[in-house]
Amino acid sequence: MSSAVAAVSYGTNPLFAVPLYELGMDVSSVLFYRYVFAAMILGAIMWMRGDSFRLERRDLPLMVILGIFFALSSVLLFEAYNYMDVGLASTLLFVEPVFIALILWLFYREGFHCGPLSSIAICLAGVAFLCNRARGTCDGNRNHPRHILRALPMDSTWCSSTRAASAISPGRR
Repeated sequence: MSSAVAAVSYGTNPLFAVPLYELGMDVSSVLFYRYVFAAMILGAIMWMRGDSFRLERRDLPLMVILGIFFALSSVLLFEAYNYMDVGLASTLLFVEPVFIALILWLFYREGFHCGPLSSIAICLAGVAFLCNRARGTCDGNRNHPRHILRALPMDSTWCSSTRAASAISPGRR
């Protein structure tokens, strides 16, 4: 249930961000209010369930690293909404498995076989279809390939946060 609520909440990011941008708010203000309301809601849920807010000292480095990566990923995603279609920017965030596969291949020498290669090809083809100028899906210059390259750090921070979580705390979930 909580995964569904998280997915719906994350999916509504552009629904609230874009109108606020049009009213003159900037990325940092939108994210500040987003996190304040999220912290209040999460705090209320934890309080009603009787969960503790206490962290052990050994968990602090993990929380700091994950917090930095998550905040950076959010800033880059919300910044991407300013220069590309929100659907494409959100889709690019979730091509993270492609980056994980490439990192595993480049740095850990994990071999590629037919499954991962075909998945990467399908994923990249989907992104290419989203950017297809011939089909009229581009709004002027908003989905230009340079904007897609500009959004790639968003993916790498998201990817790095998942890798950091597994590397720093193996077995603790």
